[in-house]
Amino acid sequence: MNYKPTVAITGCFQNGKSTLVNCLLDDKVAQPGKDGGGLHTTHISIKYEYGELQGVKLFKDENHFEYKNLKWLLDNSDKGKLSEYTRAIVTLWKPILKDVNILDTPGFNVDDTTNKSVEKSIESADYVLVVLNNMQISEIEKSLLKLIAKHKIPFAVIMNCRDNGGHLWNPKSENNNDIIKNCEAIIQSNGFTPNFFDNTCMIIPCNLIWFWYATEHIFEEESEMNENMIYDVERFVKKKLKKELSASQLAQDSNFLPIRNFFQSHPWHTVSANNAVCRAKLERSVKEWGNDIKESIEKVKEVL
Repeated sequence: MNYKPTVAITGCFQNGKSTLVNCLLDDKVAQPGKDGGGLHTTHISIKYEYGELQGVKLFKDENHFEYKNLKWLLDNSDKGKLSEYTRAIVTLWKPILKDVNILDTPGFNVDDTTNKSVEKSIESADYVLVVLNNMQISEIEKSLLKLIAKHKIPFAVIMNCRDNGGHLWNPKSENNNDIIKNCEAIIQSNGFTPNFFDNTCMIIPCNLIWFWYATEHIFEEESEMNENMIYDVERFVKKKLKKELSASQLAQDSNFLPIRNFFQSHPWHTVSANNAVCRAKLERSVKEWGNDIKESIEKVKEVL
């Protein structure tokens, strides 16, 4: 039985963690926050695993869970109905999940209870991907990085360029390059040691909304938020970048492709936060697997 590592997606409220999950899995499987509405939608940690059948397993505690479908999860993520659950597992038939699990975590700066949930998720992960906003690193984000360092989890950092008011929306702009240099200086001065993308970038900038637009998934759901994003993207590309709108070019300009390539090409089978931790997790998985088999055998005996 091979151990499959888990990558936790972490960051502050509304930095684009759930949008990153959607972009990685090329489908809307996580409910993004309503930008500007002050509403966080990821109330619990949600792990995405490979499975031939799509489904959602919602845990009230380690011994009690319920099955739901993905539509129910997406429809109820922003209605407070997940507050009675502690975590969820979503199974999807996505090739990227054959080698690695993806764990979407709540915003780190929501409240103390949520922060403890995030810490528990980080502790259980083998790798962490930190999503920053294109601003200076905040004290809260420094606390998050300290938490990752405390648990000795390898991590990488991306910067989601969310400001559509000017050239800060363009990942490759000089303004964003200056922000990255400042953030890298803060990371280094605090003794944090993130992994580099392509051995060159400590922080890689991207625009997740641009990539989501380029995939055309943004057109699949009619909503005021999507309509506003479509308008903003088309206006920015034509007026600010002075380019014709091309999906393939926008995907390149979003600078998300190196992040996707990182996930697809990274040797995840070699990754673990600590070999001893990895072995312990594997032993737990085998034990749980064995218990499931025993329960199934007992049920068959009862029927017979």
